[in-house]
Amino acid sequence: MVAVADITHDAASLNRFVESIQRFCDLRRGFPAYLAGSKDFLSLIERLAESTKEYVSAFPANLPSNPDDYQVYRQELLTLRYAWFDMHRLVKPIADADTLHLPGSLINAMMRRLRSVPSFQDSKLAILHISELNYLQVIASGVRDTITKIADFVGSSLSFPPDLGLIGIPYSQADSVLLNSLIAHEMGHFVFEKQQLKDDLAPKIEASLDPAFKPAMDLLQKQQIDANSLKRIPSVLASWTEELFCDLFAIRFIGPCYSYAFIELFDLSNYMNRDGTLRIKAGAPPLQFSHSYPGHLYRLQKQAEMLRTLGWWTHIQNSQATSQKLLEHAEALPASSFCFPFHVGLQKCFIDLT
Repeated sequence: MVAVADITHDAASLNRFVESIQRFCDLRRGFPAYLAGSKDFLSLIERLAESTKEYVSAFPANLPSNPDDYQVYRQELLTLRYAWFDMHRLVKPIADADTLHLPGSLINAMMRRLRSVPSFQDSKLAILHISELNYLQVIASGVRDTITKIADFVGSSLSFPPDLGLIGIPYSQADSVLLNSLIAHEMGHFVFEKQQLKDDLAPKIEASLDPAFKPAMDLLQKQQIDANSLKRIPSVLASWTEELFCDLFAIRFIGPCYSYAFIELFDLSNYMNRDGTLRIKAGAPPLQFSHSYPGHLYRLQKQAEMLRTLGWWTHIQNSQATSQKLLEHAEALPASSFCFPFHVGLQKCFIDLT
């Protein structure tokens, strides 16, 4: 049976754990400067940590008189600890990303541009350093849910700001202007989530599926092809749609430098021959779609199309750079060049859909 001493120990342990996270939220620590969004996030977590410490400090004294209920109360502390595990993953990467270790001028310029859009006047970004050589957006809904869970447990009214986005950048790229252009894509994810575009696009995706896939689906179902795989198609298309939206958002946001950064990050120019032609056979990986992402060359094709639509092409078409040649070749690729992660009988359906 769980004793009061056990719960007291758990509460003290959780207090120490939360305090260890709280230390990284001290905005006076080493006198760093932060972006406004990072400062807001660290301040929020610092206040949430203080509320949690007050709650767990009083926890043992508020136990019920019936020892049979102690296990339930001990489980509450465990649930609270797991919620703080999620915060643990975010706090130090954000605390490390002060303005001495960020392309602050570039980020501030992009934020000024984003705030010029009517629905985003109050938007802020918190930047965190990540170990992967990639850029990512931390889905705000997950962080919001965790903070709400902690606040509800400890009786706090704190909540995650609706206009705050969380974006991760490689810790090694603080000085890179070109690669950090990829932040614009992650800002696209922030816009996509905040505007709930997934819900808006879902009916359009469903409407496009029926004419393109129905004949083949009927045939494949008769052949008893894996039904679960077929059911994944709408969600996979939704993932591809979001990634393409973010690419095109970035092109509209900062122009061709996004495409050049995209090519550099994934070393796509490596698929060019010395004579400036595209090595299709060697280029199989970037022609392959995954369940989460369109093929890299397909994404580049759509970026090139958007650059033409926006009038950028006349400014870059005479460039002799390999990146420009790759854009031209990607734009000319036929839909049949791409390969999709589903049964061979569905390949033509995806080709027709693209």
